[in-house]
Amino acid sequence: MVASTRSGSALGGGVAGLGGVAFFCACAWLITANESRTALRTDAIDELETVVKSVPADAVDPANQGKPVHIKGRLETETGARDEEFHFGGDDLLSIQRTVEMYQWTSYKKDNQTRWKMEWDDDRNNGDSSHPNPPFPLQAARSTANDAHVGAFAFTGDFDEFDDQHQLPAELDSSLRDQGWVSYDGRLYLSAGAPDRPQVGDLRVEFDVLKELEISEIGTQEGQSIVKWRASNDDALLVAAPGLLEIPGVIAHARSSNATQAWLSRVAGVGGMALGLGMVFRGWLGIFGGYRCSVRCSSARRSRPAPCSAAGSASCCCRPPGCTLIRRRSMRCSRWR
Repeated sequence: MVASTRSGSALGGGVAGLGGVAFFCACAWLITANESRTALRTDAIDELETVVKSVPADAVDPANQGKPVHIKGRLETETGARDEEFHFGGDDLLSIQRTVEMYQWTSYKKDNQTRWKMEWDDDRNNGDSSHPNPPFPLQAARSTANDAHVGAFAFTGDFDEFDDQHQLPAELDSSLRDQGWVSYDGRLYLSAGAPDRPQVGDLRVEFDVLKELEISEIGTQEGQSIVKWRASNDDALLVAAPGLLEIPGVIAHARSSNATQAWLSRVAGVGGMALGLGMVFRGWLGIFGGYRCSVRCSSARRSRPAPCSAAGSASCCCRPPGCTLIRRRSMRCSRWR
């Protein structure tokens, strides 16, 4: 008797196909939403350019209350930002971003197998019984100056609009040295051995700081602050750019930021749609395709051969006793279970 079997699951293929369709539609919707957001922001920027006016930053004029204004000056602080955990800060620091990494086991897939390696990661991985990772004893944190201002105006924008720089404490506090922290290769290390020979559970910390700088800002004057300005299409924006720029320069910065965000979203959306189509295609193969094996069985063996359950097996199909494989048509056997 000659029998044929297909290794694979139509149900699994159907689920993968439906998931691909859903993912494709979600990415298509995100692209549409991004185009709508981009158009709204473009119209808002064009409108803002026609109504904003420059005002001195060293004094707040009540006559400009509720109106879009442009100011420029030095973004300053008197108190500064401080990371209390590491006794690190300065009167001229607007923000301090602390990044914490732990040397730990991380898993990855290769040849359909889970493999392990040790590396630095700022997010704790669970590991397993053979590759345990300790708890994360220290968290990332951000400290900001509460009194940042440009002249007489309080700064309410986002410090992420400006480029920060890497900096270490000039000198480690004695309490940190007693705990075992050392400075090495531009970072702080808490290591069971040497920083250049890390072990699982070792920590390293780095700091990125934003110092006082000159900026230009456009928004609505509200009290002694510059807040988001709302356009007639209900889009709200607060534009902050590094450097002492006039109105055209700040508007150009806003347009550039809008275009960058739009293209990043487009690339991500198109990539997601391509991934969704790939899932649909794989699901279609699962339902209608397959890798078939023909077997010749003895008369005593009349049952159909069972599909192979081992991924990536050499024969694609599991031969029942008394059956001989006479033909195989395959592409990638590991696709099927």
